[in-house]
Amino acid sequence: MKLISSFMENLILKEGQCHTISFQSSRIQMEFRQLLNDYFRNRRPSECKYLKITKNNGDIIRSRNFHPIIFECNVINLKGEKNTERIIQDFLYNQLENNANLLHDYIKFKNSMEKFLSKIEIKNDELMIDFQTSEKTMTHFIKSLDISIDSNHNHDVPNYVIRNLLIKMLLKLNIHNKEVLLIVTYPESDVGTDDYEEIIKDLNDLNVTTLVLTSHRDFLVSVPKENMFLIDENGVCYDIVTLEQEMLSLGIVEKNNITELAKKLAYVDFMGDYILIEGNLKNFLLSNKF
Repeated sequence: MKLISSFMENLILKEGQCHTISFQSSRIQMEFRQLLNDYFRNRRPSECKYLKITKNNGDIIRSRNFHPIIFECNVINLKGEKNTERIIQDFLYNQLENNANLLHDYIKFKNSMEKFLSKIEIKNDELMIDFQTSEKTMTHFIKSLDISIDSNHNHDVPNYVIRNLLIKMLLKLNIHNKEVLLIVTYPESDVGTDDYEEIIKDLNDLNVTTLVLTSHRDFLVSVPKENMFLIDENGVCYDIVTLEQEMLSLGIVEKNNITELAKKLAYVDFMGDYILIEGNLKNFLLSNKF
């Protein structure tokens, strides 16, 4: 699929793969996120700014044909979030509705509850007070549950573990098999440095089309070079493929090491942070500035 917008180059997203993106301009980053949210909420774009998603042949994919999952990683503790509780409740409701055995057990439970209520009396000489179950008993029952999330290993549960669970639940709630697009924004904001590799692995293991907004090098370079988007202040995407070809033609590094190095050098060049590199590699990057 393609992300086409009025303010930056088109992005090609490969189905079932993870992609990363970083922005040099806060303005473009904000426009991208706002218009992406507007797209999935089916809000009418302005005449001068737009973002749309198409198939590779150019056919527009309507927002109603998507099952979008957007995770803003700015929550201090997902365990206590209302949205976490809501996702778990929706998942449980779906399980009860679509599992014949669970539904049968629930009906038995409901019948037992009705029998129990029929035995309750409040005596009064003038009034009769009766108790009945509601038509929305299943929903009320689920919402009445206290939900707790704890580790099987007696330690605190990090946000990224809960987030991975919630994403998997939301994927299972895609009952109409719509096109999935998972958006994860700045996952580095709530994790320790020891957790990056595990988070990257979790995202890749989902096997869904994923776009990670990040400014952290470890996340950015974790995907194939064609899936790594570095967007400058003019909306132009850094050409990592050409950088790799130039390195190869100049014989700067051996061919078997070139792809990973090209991604890391692209990040350095994009950020303008040349302090940690020296010698031929630094001269090579700086020579392209003139």
